[in-house]
Amino acid sequence: MKPFLIFSFLLISSALLFSQQGSNYFPPGSVYTYNVFPLDTSSNPIVSEMYYRRDLFSEITDYQGKPANIFLTKSASTLDSLEIKPYLDSLLYHFDGTDGYAYFQTRPLEGLLKSLDSMGLDPNFNFLNFFRSLQDWYSLYRFNATLNDDYTLLSVDTTVAGYNARFEYLGERFPDEMIATDPYGLIDCKKFLISWRVSVFFITWIPIITTNDTIWLAPGSEFWKTQEIVPTNHIDLSFLGGPNTYIFGYKIGDVIVPVEDDLKTNIPTEFALEQNYPNPFNPSTSIRYKIDNTQFVSLKIYDVIGNEVATLVNEEKPAGIYNLEWNASSFTSGIYFYQLKTEGLIETKKMMLMK
Repeated sequence: MKPFLIFSFLLISSALLFSQQGSNYFPPGSVYTYNVFPLDTSSNPIVSEMYYRRDLFSEITDYQGKPANIFLTKSASTLDSLEIKPYLDSLLYHFDGTDGYAYFQTRPLEGLLKSLDSMGLDPNFNFLNFFRSLQDWYSLYRFNATLNDDYTLLSVDTTVAGYNARFEYLGERFPDEMIATDPYGLIDCKKFLISWRVSVFFITWIPIITTNDTIWLAPGSEFWKTQEIVPTNHIDLSFLGGPNTYIFGYKIGDVIVPVEDDLKTNIPTEFALEQNYPNPFNPSTSIRYKIDNTQFVSLKIYDVIGNEVATLVNEEKPAGIYNLEWNASSFTSGIYFYQLKTEGLIETKKMMLMK
């Protein structure tokens, strides 16, 4: 039972890597600070443990076939410590006017996944490979969905430590709702419920864990998320020989404070081409570069004898930080070079494709 319980907790925690948006519900360049309240076993806020979270919308790039908006976040116990703490998390979103997509990626979880595999909890099941198979864009926020009608984002059946398990990721659109914010007062928001559900099979599928993430989104250039509530989830696995336990929830909201200074720190002050990640890679890798003013930019890939094999950028770009994805699935293993060229500056780096 223990391997399955650990696996369930891991999948539930990975739901926090997703967030929300759609069309004009995403204001690039905005920065907001929120109060975050952990919840107790009855889903009541623990005021004494309140901390702060800051969200920043950083850049727009191409990733796995879609234009991706990059979202950064950080948190700290005080506002002073929040100011000096670096942004650690990076998430990706895409919007097509009616749907808000989020990209699930395993990179933030890979250390934990590898640790679970090294424990030998199930020699026939690989946690890292399973989660990598789930990496994709998911249309979490469907603004034209029928009210109060579930839609399935993901449903996967597998076997873990001898248990037939089903993992489902679900969405639901609720009626619009007015949310009180500080300092902007009442805002008319779109409301969604995003859920993870874990079930095991005993004659029929029996849900044993369900986490509900309720999110309120506000349209326009000044706002995005006004509130989020994930209730504490009581888990009773006694019928499987497991424990009674909790996955504690949280509430985000109450304060929405634009922060102008953070925007300035997000504008590069120099030209830079970073090392691709991962490296070596198979078959895709990310290439990140920075330019400090509007100029014509060329980013090309060359093979080991100098032949140009791909062009990733060849146009004028404004100052900013950019992250591009190169999929080399049609190329052979070996050394490749990527070269960034701007007006008067050239930089080249080496990378390795290993299949």
